[in-house]
Amino acid sequence: MIAQKEFLRLNSMPAPAAPLLQSISRENNALILKFSGDAIADGAEGFAVAGRDLQVYRAQAELIDEHTLKVYSADVAEPFAVWYAWADNPEKHSFKTVSGEQAFPFRASIDSTSPVGKNLL
Repeated sequence: MIAQKEFLRLNSMPAPAAPLLQSISRENNALILKFSGDAIADGAEGFAVAGRDLQVYRAQAELIDEHTLKVYSADVAEPFAVWYAWADNPEKHSFKTVSGEQAFPFRASIDSTSPVGKNLL
């Protein structure tokens, strides 16, 4: 089922209701991530952030509204990039909608020329 949804996403076909990253911006010491899809469930885990030095730290995620997360780490004063479920074997990754649709792993930065690779936006 996950492989089928990933195939649809990679081929620009809509995946039913899963949260898909639409935009990323920085607000003070946090990244603001906006998603399409069904409403996001509270309790998201599995995020990491980095500053321009690309030192990666585990991050916390707070639900701002049904389509927006605030992601931050006390170890990163000016976050630049974010990853979700990007480790080879992520321990905890629980980012889903209220209907249970799991988010796909992703990476993004506030600058598309970043060394973390092309944004998946």
